[in-house]
Parts: sequence; C-alpha cells; structure tokens
Amino acid sequence: MSKQIRNIAVKTLTLGQPETIQLPRNYAIRGLILQLAGSVTVTGATGDGNIKTAGIWHTISSLRVRRDGRDTLVSIPAFLLYSLNKIFYACAPKGTNATTGAAQTNTALTGGLILPFENLGGIKPFDTLLKGSGLSSLDLLVDTQAISNMFGSAWANAAAVGTTAMSLSVDVIEEVGVNNFIFGDIRTSLISKANVAATSTNFQIKPLPVGNYYKGFLLFAVDSTDGPSDTVITNIKLKSGSEVIVDQPALNCKDLMKLTHAQETAVETGVYYLDLMPDGMLNQCLDVTPGSGRETLELELAVTKGTATTDIYVVGLEYIPPVIVKK
Repeated sequence: MSKQIRNIAVKTLTLGQPETIQLPRNYAIRGLILQLAGSVTVTGATGDGNIKTAGIWHTISSLRVRRDGRDTLVSIPAFLLYSLNKIFYACAPKGTNATTGAAQTNTALTGGLILPFENLGGIKPFDTLLKGSGLSSLDLLVDTQAISNMFGSAWANAAAVGTTAMSLSVDVIEEVGVNNFIFGDIRTSLISKANVAATSTNFQIKPLPVGNYYKGFLLFAVDSTDGPSDTVITNIKLKSGSEVIVDQPALNCKDLMKLTHAQETAVETGVYYLDLMPDGMLNQCLDVTPGSGRETLELELAVTKGTATTDIYVVGLEYIPPVIVKK
C-alpha cells in the first residue's frame, strides 16, 4: 500500500452556474484537497458590515460527491465543511479573507479545504476510504452563488468578482494497492435547516434520518443580523423516543469539543459538535439500524430567537458499514 497525491482539475468558475468535476476511479480515495481562489471588488459606501469567517467558501452553496450517477455520499455547503475541518484537523483552514466590507478593488481571496472520506478521529481512518474501482462514474458536483454571500450583517454595498476570476483546484489523495479491501462509508450531509420563529425550551428538529449509525452531528446557529451566534442554542438534547442520548447545556458542549478535538483557538461561534463515536471506534457509533430498537431520532433544543431571521443548520455524519456478500 502507498499514498499518492495528484492534481486532477483546475476549473474556472462562473458564480451562479454549476460545475461537475469527474473524479478518478483507479484507486481508493482518502480525500480531496480543494483550493479556491479569486478576487472581489466592492462598490458603494453605505455599510461596511462584517466578513464571514469562511470567507470565499460562501460562494459555494453545495459540494456533492455522487457515485454511479445516483448515490450521493457527500452533500454539504462549503462553509459547513470549513467548520468540520476546524474540528477534525484542530486547526483553521488556511485562507486569505477581505479585511472589510467597504469599497475595494480586486482584493485577492483564497481558501483551502479538505473533503475527507477517511474516518477522521477514528482509531483506523482507513476503514472508510472511498473505493473508486468498479464504479461506472464518480463526480464532484459544485453549486455556486454570488460572491456577496461572504459578507454579513450591516453590509449594504455591491460586490462582484474582480479581474482575477474564481477558480477551483482539486487534488486527490489516493491509497494505492487496496482495491481488494472492503470499505464502509461516512455519509456527510446537511439534513436540516430549521428556522427559529420564536424563543422556546422545546424546539424540535425531527425526524432525523435513521437506518444506519451516527458518528456525530454538527449544529450551526445563525442570526442573520449578527451572523453566527452562541446565544441562539442554550441546551441540546438528542433523543430517540423516551431514550435521551445527549442532554447538555450548549456552552458545556463547546467546552467539551474544544478539549476532545484539541482546538488551541476558540471554538467557532455558533458551532456545536456532538461526538457519538467514543474511543474512535466505528462499532461504538450511535446505532439507529432497524434492529436497534431506535425507530426515531430527533433534536430537542432550548433556543432564543435572534434579532432577525434565525436558523439552525444540522449536518449528520452517518456511518454505513460495508456490505459483505456471503458466498
């Protein structure tokens, strides 16, 4: 076995238009290295506003990995992948962001992310590589949106891509010599975007998908006026029927994730991660298979509505064991 890294594509993006990048099907894939670059020009001076932490990645509204033309393994907005990268790699992804939302010309922007298929945080990350051999197709689908989405509250100017066009470079990290191995999957997807219409001690996000196992959940709370907020969610409860799996004050959750994921800097505002894979072992993931007795799964949150539109994003990381056919 050996690891190789190679660049497979550099695409010029037209924001608002989708792009499809064919991924190689020679070997098993550990992950994709994504490098996004471009520039922004801002006109007007009616409001500088804030710049969102993930910066340029807010121009990619969805990253999807689809195999055999129908099976979607990953489906997530790039800014939420940015948050997952910070958690699992214990480091903020590299990038160059704008320093202000005021008028500016051709400000250079860059960003780097890793889209992983291996079981990050597990004892054996190798268990969930994406096997390309034998597939009829394997594609990275990129949906884009206006560059103005990188600016947040109190911003009232106009933005466009500068003279340096947006481009996406993709490297593939492959494991060679393992095509005879059988791998499971970590299916990473945005499973809910719930609007908080009023303050509540019993805000329910349900039903969450069941049928496999859960490695964890990422929650991201946003007040559109103030941006990501630590005051929207005050308590997190995950339950199946009468069984309570997690019941924890939200700030305690942040304290725990800072230490368990060795984050030297502060945990990102508005971000919470429920780790359901104790000791890094996939066989300890939360079992919601048909034989588990857990027929339903839901989040019950204590929430405080923000000053404007308040949303909570929920990303699920499902573990799907390999299918072994008995002869």
